[in-house]
Amino acid sequence: MASLCFHLLEQPEVEAAIRVGDVYALMVEWFHSQGQMDQAYNLIEKMQTRSIILSPCASRSHSSSDLGEDHLGRRALFYT
Repeated sequence: MASLCFHLLEQPEVEAAIRVGDVYALMVEWFHSQGQMDQAYNLIEKMQTRSIILSPCASRSHSSSDLGEDHLGRRALFYT
């Protein structure tokens, strides 16, 4: 699933066919559910690089347990 999503995101003019933010959100959710927090955080950083607004994807009802910390001590809100 993740490899297909990555492939989609690499396609030229992908924004004309799909909502790229939704693909990123799906992948962040997937990697988070698999315990791969570094990968999820890297995708969040890519979303920010592409100027994708994170707030529509994240629920406002997250508890502090939804905050992940990577090996560098960076904290990020993961989707649930």
